[in-house]
Amino acid sequence: MKSALWFLFALLMVGCLCQISPHRGPRMSNTFRFSTYTREAKVHIFRSTKSSVIVAPSLPIRFNDINYYWYGNYVFDDSHPLKCEYDIDESDHEFISVVHKDGSKPQSLQYGCLNYEQCCGLECCGDIRTSTVTMCSTDNASSYDTIVKKFVKQNSIKSGVITSPYLQIRYKNINYYWLGYYSYNSNDSMRCEYPIDESDTEFRGVTYPDGTKPWALSFRCQKNESCCGLECCSESRSSIFIVGAIILFFVGLYWVIIKYRKYGKHKREAVANDTSEPLRNPKV
Repeated sequence: MKSALWFLFALLMVGCLCQISPHRGPRMSNTFRFSTYTREAKVHIFRSTKSSVIVAPSLPIRFNDINYYWYGNYVFDDSHPLKCEYDIDESDHEFISVVHKDGSKPQSLQYGCLNYEQCCGLECCGDIRTSTVTMCSTDNASSYDTIVKKFVKQNSIKSGVITSPYLQIRYKNINYYWLGYYSYNSNDSMRCEYPIDESDTEFRGVTYPDGTKPWALSFRCQKNESCCGLECCSESRSSIFIVGAIILFFVGLYWVIIKYRKYGKHKREAVANDTSEPLRNPKV
């Protein structure tokens, strides 16, 4: 039975890694902190201060039908129940000198989105009822992935710095974006994200102009495609994997059943062939 449990656990882990599911987006909305909309919103919010001092922190600042609140003053709105929070750190040049009347710095900005939207920087984006996002596996990077990464590095990075992170890099009909600069389209059927970690030799040491590290590359695939590393592969490849996984499951299950039956048979035969007499208590 232990073998069966280990097999089912391994199969479950594979399924979780390859699953494509609707993406609700994190409540913390820092991913899109460098988008054009976020920059425009920050400029508008900054104008509500006087000489970089927040004069009325309890009042919302409205921009493009969204009410923004300084941290601690958020007012829940039934029509926009998804609460989003945008951290303010040293990379936010618009807010670097902004303080409350007592001299303390604001921790974040808070705002509300619809239940089916995502928190993207300082905006509400997407519709989880129609769009999905998939994190691509980097465990077995293909030669195609390496070619794409070298192309991106050659056309977007100078001396280890991403010179124009807001510009897309186009390679073989796919537009690649640094995470946070993805040009979102409500008609997107599949948004893919390729994580960048310390093991990625092509992007090791690469930073944005402000010194922060990029965490992923984003790109888009069509409805009938899947995210495969840094490329879009047809659903047929995914279908083959799914069929293979199902076959593997039943083969493993059959193997476990056979093993269990053999074990039971051997145990019964051992009991039947046991001719030794049971121990008796010696007579006193």
